[in-house]
Amino acid sequence: AHAIYKGFSIGQYPRKQFYVYKTGLAYYKYQDYSNAIFYLREALHLKQASDIFASIANTVGLAYRNMKVYDSAIYYFQLVHDTSLKRNEQVWVGIALGNIGITYFHQKKYSDAEPLLKKDIESSLANSSIRNAINSMIVLAAIYFEQGRHNEAERLLLSAVYHCHRKSFWSDCELAEQVYELLYKVYGAKKNYQLSNLYADSALMA
Repeated sequence: AHAIYKGFSIGQYPRKQFYVYKTGLAYYKYQDYSNAIFYLREALHLKQASDIFASIANTVGLAYRNMKVYDSAIYYFQLVHDTSLKRNEQVWVGIALGNIGITYFHQKKYSDAEPLLKKDIESSLANSSIRNAINSMIVLAAIYFEQGRHNEAERLLLSAVYHCHRKSFWSDCELAEQVYELLYKVYGAKKNYQLSNLYADSALMA
C-alpha cells in the first residue's frame, strides 16, 4: 500500500501521514527498529502540525532507545517536549520528561534521571495518565533500590499499587509483574522475608 501512495502529496491523500505512521508502528511492534525509524521519520516530516506529531516523534525516540542509541533518543524526546510545551499539551510534556529520565536511567545517570521522573509522575497523575505514571514510578523505585534507599523505593511502589490496583490494565499488564518483583527485592533487602515471598509469588502469577 505504501508503494502505491508514497508519491501522493498530503493534499492528494490526507491520511498519508497516519498510514505511514501505522506502517512504522507495525515494524516497531515487531522490534524491527531500523525499518520502524525509516517510516516513522517519513511520517514525522509530512506534517509537523498534526495531532499525532508527538506520538510519532515519541515512538522514534523509543526505537532509538531500544537500539541503545541514547543521544538520538533524547533528541526526539526533547523534540516532543518542546513542541508539546508550545502547544500546551501537558500530558506529552510530562511523558517526554519521563522518557528522557528513563534514557538517563539506562545510562546509569541516576542524578539526572530522578528529577525528570518525579516531574513526569506528578504530571501524569494530575492528567490521569496512570499507566505512564506507574512506569516512571517503577524506574524511579529501581534507582532508589540501586542506591540503597529502600524505604523510599517501598513507599513509591506501594503508591503505584494504590493507584493501579483497580485499573483495568492492572491484571494483564507487565507493569504488575515489575512492581511486584521490585517489592520482592525491596522487602528482601529489608529482611522482611514474609512480604518478600508474598510479592515473589505475586510477580510469578502476574
